[in-house]
Amino acid sequence: MRKNTRTPVMLAVVSLLASLVVFVSSGTATAAENVPELQWPAVDLHPSANLISGPQGNLTEACGARDLTTYGTSGNVVQQLDRTTRVNDVLNCIYTPKVDKNGDIYGALLGNKSNGAPGLGPIVAFSGNTLKWSYVTGCDMSTGPYMAQPNVGADGNIYVIDSRKHLLGFEPDAQASTTEPTKVLDVLVDGTCGDKLYPYKDGIVIYHVQDYSVHYYSYGGKDLGAPSGTDYRTGDPVINAEGQLFYRTKVGGDPQNSVIWKYDPKMGGAVWSTPVPTPNSVYGAGPYNALPGGGVLIRANERELDSNGNPISPAAYVTVLVTLDSDGRVVHRMPLPNKNGDGDLYDGDSFAVDVHGKVALARVLKQTLSDSSGWVPATEITVFDAASGNITYQGTMSGNTTQGEDNYGYQAYLASSGGSNTLGLNTLNVIARQCDRSGSCPQSKLYPIKVTGLGLDYPRGAVLTANTGPKPAPVPYVAMGDSFSSGEGVEPFDASSNTDTNKCHRSRYAYSRLLSRQPDVAASLNLGKFVACAGAKAKHISGQWSSTDTDNHVNLDEAPQIDALSSATRVVSLTLGGNDVKFADFVKACIMPLDSCAIGSDAYNASLDELNNNLHDKLAAAYEQILTAAPNADVYVLGYPQVVADKGFDDPNDNRCFYLHDAFGPDHWTDIRGARDIVDKLDTKILATVGDVQNMNADYNSRLHYVTLDGDESPFIGHEVCGTGESWFQNVNQATNDPAYVFHPNSLGQSEYAQMLYDAMNPL
Repeated sequence: MRKNTRTPVMLAVVSLLASLVVFVSSGTATAAENVPELQWPAVDLHPSANLISGPQGNLTEACGARDLTTYGTSGNVVQQLDRTTRVNDVLNCIYTPKVDKNGDIYGALLGNKSNGAPGLGPIVAFSGNTLKWSYVTGCDMSTGPYMAQPNVGADGNIYVIDSRKHLLGFEPDAQASTTEPTKVLDVLVDGTCGDKLYPYKDGIVIYHVQDYSVHYYSYGGKDLGAPSGTDYRTGDPVINAEGQLFYRTKVGGDPQNSVIWKYDPKMGGAVWSTPVPTPNSVYGAGPYNALPGGGVLIRANERELDSNGNPISPAAYVTVLVTLDSDGRVVHRMPLPNKNGDGDLYDGDSFAVDVHGKVALARVLKQTLSDSSGWVPATEITVFDAASGNITYQGTMSGNTTQGEDNYGYQAYLASSGGSNTLGLNTLNVIARQCDRSGSCPQSKLYPIKVTGLGLDYPRGAVLTANTGPKPAPVPYVAMGDSFSSGEGVEPFDASSNTDTNKCHRSRYAYSRLLSRQPDVAASLNLGKFVACAGAKAKHISGQWSSTDTDNHVNLDEAPQIDALSSATRVVSLTLGGNDVKFADFVKACIMPLDSCAIGSDAYNASLDELNNNLHDKLAAAYEQILTAAPNADVYVLGYPQVVADKGFDDPNDNRCFYLHDAFGPDHWTDIRGARDIVDKLDTKILATVGDVQNMNADYNSRLHYVTLDGDESPFIGHEVCGTGESWFQNVNQATNDPAYVFHPNSLGQSEYAQMLYDAMNPL
């Protein structure tokens, strides 16, 4: 994990903070009811209603105490499914519906069978009141009981896990003249009936309800991995439209000391972590929502301070909403006061985020009656921009507080996750109850408040409208070669590749793994094998390691790399040749104070001799063996970039690479010139050898490819050791865990290797 540097907390001035938290007061002496402007008249809801809004502005109330009902943009009923009818002998009742970009409804049926037994039925698809298709998943009372949890992907298809632990994908419409859906995906996954699916633009996150873990898959069924050591038992995972995951951990088990993490599936790890950014935090981060652009909104509690900045006594607490940007930096804080301007206490809040980064906030307060004999609830509604705090809407729902009359008020809440999605197009769908002074709240109602500019809830709305195309089906990919391909120097390594008898050092951040995690890349290491190994030479492509091959790496239990190949392999990548020209000894000579790798030195001449006299035949044999063992694969040979920056003859000493600077003589940088010359000659020899093998026959010519990492247009220019930009390689002072890491690509270098290979596989 690479942790970003956090900027200081951006504190707003007092006057601005005040403007963000002072709402329109309904006043304790006002008797008139106040309800914000509605899109259409309020309607009754059953007590535990699940709601979901659609891209067209429709709103669906799930089946429960009454039929599933969909309201149009003017409040008219446009869909009503009779819950007394049956599909596959189960009542036609969708308890947790999902909606696609066309407004069609999907879900699993829940209800008694005709014999009275409880039943979990098939998943069904409806367009209006017409059943498009149904599919029996096998998820029933005998499997848990766990109901299937279908959801709609960004590609428009519908996904679900069946009783066989297979992830299934269906086209939204039925096959012609049938009620059978067209299946587009059927792969074995780490999942069971009842696991929840969270679609994002490139794939699906499976949330395992039994062990509270998550796993990523592409829409093509490609296994994209899972974050390690995370547990979401405190609530459903928070995932944005890009698939980035936010989660909280407690430091030392202390809820007052929490850390927010951001995980990126394309990187295969956490990209940043930051302590919960609230002074005097009490319970750390509470509920939080992902934001468009890669940030996150956190709700936390902190101690209330006096004018001197000290916690007041007795202790009192204030809620604060904190916005973190895509790099984990605080860009806005909104403290929420405990009382309004009339002295009424707030009694709970809820919030939701839309696709534009607007936050809808509902705050319930205890509104004092005019005779001070009691209180009834009122709810303040505010919409503001998460990044800037600018308020774009305010409204109040209040009832009758006049002495001598029937008193009542409004207790309202929002929900953008779980069973309800209450943000719609220009509409904030508020669930509210009229409660009297005794606390009786007999009926929930839906109030569609008109809020111009509001969008669907995030990330669901962004996923529904992503319009992503079909993803390629995964194919077997084998990553071979030496330390530049294994990820030497970029910890952590696979445990089996970092033992006393094996130092292959296969990194989580090796370029092959970064490439394999890309959802739009078919090459999948899950279907192939990652066999690249630090210290590997050309002979290890087809030969067993022996005790004479140590060269700073002991890999006695490594099989020949060619064993990973077969006729099923479709993609192969490798770097090879550096160890054959004694690059490890050459690097030592460069960095040791009493040695040299300058042109004409012993180390330079030894590497040049291997390069000129032996390397071509070794590489040619290795390439032929790979092409033969994988007759249906495209083979990508990647070169080596320049590792050290070029220095002029009289450039001054650079403290970052003092070991390459010669204090004597007119040319202070002879080691650099020797190092760059060897890399240049090495790449030239590799390119020539690839060309010779390509010329052997048309098949080799079409399947063998060279990926240039050196040259005038190399993106590594400026990012070498002692370059003008951020280094993409391990310098001497960075390779603290092992001297062998020196001059190997760091995580940034591996990421660029992945990008260069991606570009080679997908030419413009």
